[in-house]
Amino acid sequence: MKSIAIKFCLLYLFTLYVKTAGGEKFIPMVSVNHHKTFVSGEFCCFGTGRRLIDFQTDSKQSMPVLMVISSGRGHSGFKIATVNDQREVRQPAMIPAASIWLRIAPMILLAISLIGVVALYYHNLKNSRKIISLKNDLTEKKHCLQVSDERQDWLVKEIHHRVKNNLQIIISLLNTQLSFLTNKEAVKAIQNCQHRMYAISLIHQKLYQEENLSSVDIVAYTHDLLEYLCDEYGCETVIFNVEMEPLRLDMAQAVPFGLILNETISNALKFAFPGNSKGNVGITLHSTVTGQYTLGVSDNGVGFSGDKEDEDDSFGKKLIAGLAGQLGGTYKLENDNGVKVEVNFYTKTLMSA
Repeated sequence: MKSIAIKFCLLYLFTLYVKTAGGEKFIPMVSVNHHKTFVSGEFCCFGTGRRLIDFQTDSKQSMPVLMVISSGRGHSGFKIATVNDQREVRQPAMIPAASIWLRIAPMILLAISLIGVVALYYHNLKNSRKIISLKNDLTEKKHCLQVSDERQDWLVKEIHHRVKNNLQIIISLLNTQLSFLTNKEAVKAIQNCQHRMYAISLIHQKLYQEENLSSVDIVAYTHDLLEYLCDEYGCETVIFNVEMEPLRLDMAQAVPFGLILNETISNALKFAFPGNSKGNVGITLHSTVTGQYTLGVSDNGVGFSGDKEDEDDSFGKKLIAGLAGQLGGTYKLENDNGVKVEVNFYTKTLMSA
């Protein structure tokens, strides 16, 4: 019976070792006194001499029972009793549960706060890494798009350059063919074809020389075309009056516009001033309130003679009428103190709107 009582006391000591408050670890010292009728003893904490447990049990009673009352910081309460008789050996003062929670609650709140701060830090760190990754991806894609755009611009310029060169080759071939022709009508026809092809090649030249690959500056184009036609026909006695508003046209409208200019100016230089007589040629381009543009080419030359006025089916008039239709406009011809040609049209942007 004595050994059984001691074992139960040792079991209780192990419980105290696990539940000791504040993490204080101790080595128990056991002191047991044997009497005739009972066994008594005490447990002390090694190094401090603080007595933890007193116990006493009747040696003649049946198997003792260890009953834990409570445990706290430096205090414990329990009963050692038998099946037939329960006897309280020692009952130290007990700490209220509310006081324990008041001590533990701040530490719990502090732990929760620390966990929240750490979780927030890692969440922000994860988001910052995602933002940096997305920024790097966008930078890389922007660079790829920039390289792709530059490559496409280069290809478009190369196309216009090659088209212009091919047209110049055709013009040179026709010029070589002229040296073998004796028929004046054939020579005039080939020369007219050369002028028209140059008007088209000049548009491609403007497109690959400028930064804007989608449209042509019509004012600059007109001056270059006038310079070429003056070299071809000779304009020593002709004065040009050019009044044009700034306008840019895309490829689809720039080609018919350039051919109309070439046809009207060429006709004025060929027929308006016979015998190198002096005269004026006016070129105007103005816009209306509705956004419509009016191209006018006029001269103060001799105009059409009686037989010429009946030639409505001439190739030049048919060509200008057809080109005006491609430009999306209308064509009007007047013969009064010279010839005046008007073409009214809308730009492609206004037509699509």
